[in-house]
Amino acid sequence: MKPVGKLHGLDRAIGIGSQMVASTVVGAAIGWWLDQVTGWSPWLLIIFFLLGSVAGFFVVYRGMQGWKEPTQ
Repeated sequence: MKPVGKLHGLDRAIGIGSQMVASTVVGAAIGWWLDQVTGWSPWLLIIFFLLGSVAGFFVVYRGMQGWKEPTQ
């Protein structure tokens, strides 16, 4: 059964959004952990937060490739 109406593609959009949030949170968590281990606070947190954010934007970019609006 095909989705119809405004909900078409909602599952894909939710997946892409959650992957972006997850990559940012994981990057920040790794940076925070490395800061605790090395004592370089807050530099590694900032660096890994930015790396996680960039990875999240790449996920969004890749996920939006080939996205087509439904024709009515």
